[in-house]
Amino acid sequence: MQSAENWFEDAGTVQLVHGAAHVDLEAVFGQTVNTGVEYHVFLTPDGDCKCLSVSAKSEDGFDVREFGGGASSITFEYRIMAKRAGFESMRLQDVTAALKQLADPRAKMRRPAGTRAPGQPTILTPPRPGAIFPRTQVLTPLPQSPVTTPAAKSELR
Repeated sequence: MQSAENWFEDAGTVQLVHGAAHVDLEAVFGQTVNTGVEYHVFLTPDGDCKCLSVSAKSEDGFDVREFGGGASSITFEYRIMAKRAGFESMRLQDVTAALKQLADPRAKMRRPAGTRAPGQPTILTPPRPGAIFPRTQVLTPLPQSPVTTPAAKSELR
C-alpha cells in the first residue's frame, strides 16, 4: 500500500472474552516497526456487541474493551498500522536528485536502434507477424532412448 509515510501493517482475528481481550503483536512484526511511537489500530466486530475500543496500547500489544461494561464473547478483526523502524520521521521524501543520478549513466550507455558496438553479439529479434522467411534448417527428432521405445518396453516385461 502506498502512503505518504512508511507504515507497516498487520491484521488478525481475536476472541473477546467477557468484553475484553489483549492482543500481543507478532514478534517478527514487532521487530520491523517502532511501536514506541504512535500507531493505529482499527477494530471490526464479527458479531453483535455494544461497540469496541482500544483501551490501552503498549510496545508489545494492545487491549480491547467493549463499551458500557459489555460482556460479549465474540471474535473481532483488527488491523494495525505502525511506523517502520528507522523511518519514523520520513514523510514524502524528495528522491528526484537520486533518480536523476541513476538515470544519467543509463542514458550514456544507450545506443540508437540497429547499431551495436564492435565485438558485441547481434541480438536477433522475433519476426514480424506475417513475415515469410526461407527455411534454412530442418530439425529432426532425436532418437528415443532404448528404455522409452515401445519395443524396449515390451522386452522389459
